[in-house]
Amino acid sequence: MKIYLSCIFITISLITQGCASVRYKIPIPKDELNQSSAEALLQKLVKSSEEVKSYQGLSLATLVRKGEQNKVRYLVVVEKPNKIHFEALPVNSGIAMIVLKSDGKNAIVLDTAPQIAYSAIADKDLIKNTLSLPIDPGDLIYFLTGRIPVRALKSQQALRFYEDKTTKKIVITFKKNQEIYEISSETGLLENVVFMDKFKGIPEVEFSWNEYKSFGASNSLPKVISIALPQYDVQAKLDWRQAEINKTPKPNLFDTEPPAGYSVEPLKAFN
Repeated sequence: MKIYLSCIFITISLITQGCASVRYKIPIPKDELNQSSAEALLQKLVKSSEEVKSYQGLSLATLVRKGEQNKVRYLVVVEKPNKIHFEALPVNSGIAMIVLKSDGKNAIVLDTAPQIAYSAIADKDLIKNTLSLPIDPGDLIYFLTGRIPVRALKSQQALRFYEDKTTKKIVITFKKNQEIYEISSETGLLENVVFMDKFKGIPEVEFSWNEYKSFGASNSLPKVISIALPQYDVQAKLDWRQAEINKTPKPNLFDTEPPAGYSVEPLKAFN
């Protein structure tokens, strides 16, 4: 069964109460940046995104389903280019219910109660198939830190830059508006992102960064992130209690060997 069927991750069939409002649409300003301004901004954004090498954070997520509110904690450790360690924990326990680990080549999902390890190749659909988020695994570190993915910034496909001087926001479109990024013109940090469903032409997933704060020496990291899947009327709010960037993670966090005593099944059996 997928994580969302167990009320573990954000893709539960949620009612919007208790979660931050998400627009499902980013308005594109009329004024487009001139070439020199766009190039200067692009260099600034690439530098900001490339400076982040790793991220570690602990959040409290508020989940609402059919009027019943639930809370769960998420421990996330990621390291470039696409190493991932994710744990879903009860609020009052330090024992994880679900653990996802990827070393960038292979991945494993541990369902701790029945002691089943689901193995998989760490491909571009890993996050979609395990956490039900339609994003590339390499994008995760950027969204957790409020930055635009380098793969988009350095893509050969045309980026277009628009500015709304009244709201002090800049909107960047990518892949013919399939990906839309809204950033603060003052900080360059993400405020909203929409990925469009390329077949249906409607939003597939949206992220909103509702608040930033300084966590110790790590300045300007997301404090609250809202995530929505509009087609399924799904929303959640992640309130980050701890966050840190560029601290070298312990290598065993990404170990994909099944623990002793676990039976092993292919990932498709988990879905």
